[in-house]
Amino acid sequence: MIRQVLRRRCWVTLGCGSPHQRAQCSEQTGHLRVYSTTSRLIVFGIETSCDDTAIGIVDDERNILGEAAHSQLARHIEVGGIIPPIARDMHAENIAQVAQDALKQCPVPLEEMTAIAVTTRPGMALSLRVGFEFARDLARKHSKPLIPVHHMQAHATAVRLKHRQVLSLRGII
Repeated sequence: MIRQVLRRRCWVTLGCGSPHQRAQCSEQTGHLRVYSTTSRLIVFGIETSCDDTAIGIVDDERNILGEAAHSQLARHIEVGGIIPPIARDMHAENIAQVAQDALKQCPVPLEEMTAIAVTTRPGMALSLRVGFEFARDLARKHSKPLIPVHHMQAHATAVRLKHRQVLSLRGII
């Protein structure tokens, strides 16, 4: 699944929209291998859809290579709820440190990772923007494809990190 998503995003990043263009891009780039200096695919993922700043690094064998998070709960309790500008500011203050914490755990440097993924929806716009801008800047700096991730779809498919075979309910409900 990671390979399929990465191939689609790679094609978009490279401007390969039609099947004919994708075939040409595949021949020219070997899909995502052009972005990876290792034999496996490794994705650096960023999540800032609400009030927690989180980063995870996973490979195509479903191994979690690094992860870190910063909770804003204490601050939001103080002010009586999640206030979007406060959440945004806290993401901005903490995202670089969270990234460093995740990278410290990972045996692979960011330069050797395949792609940068980031939550783009749904969520609080101000919070999402912090994560997106951080991801965009990393992707540009390291010449990596940027993969937009739907927050709820990620929750629904996260079970596949642990269980390769998940029964489909399509057609039953």
